[in-house]
Amino acid sequence: MSISLYTASVPVFRQILGSLAAILAKAEAHVDTKKLDPNALLQARLFPDMFPL
Repeated sequence: MSISLYTASVPVFRQILGSLAAILAKAEAHVDTKKLDPNALLQARLFPDMFPL
C-alpha cells in the first residue's frame, strides 16, 4: 500500500500552522498587555548577527 505525499505532509503542516497561530496570538497578547511596539518584538534578536523575525 502506498501513501500519497498529501496524506503524509498536510496533517503535519496543519499542526505546525496551528501551533504558529497560537504562538502569534500569545505574542500579540503580550504586546497589548505590556503596551509595547509590535515592531520592537519583530526586530528582536538573541545575538547581533541573527536575522530578525
